[in-house]
Amino acid sequence: MGRKIMLIVVLVIVVCTLVIPRLYYQVPGATDFNDIVHAIYTTAAIQIAALGALIAFKK
Repeated sequence: MGRKIMLIVVLVIVVCTLVIPRLYYQVPGATDFNDIVHAIYTTAAIQIAALGALIAFKK
């Protein structure tokens, strides 16, 4: 169970860091520092929501 959760967390981090800046700005190619910071904040928000959902459904 622990490995599955860690795999999901890592997958969310990778997807948000790579995909969200391109979707948000609609700019192909390399992302700049602000895009990465925005992706990290979005990733943190998604993970907090996902962990909250896991805790809520665990009970």
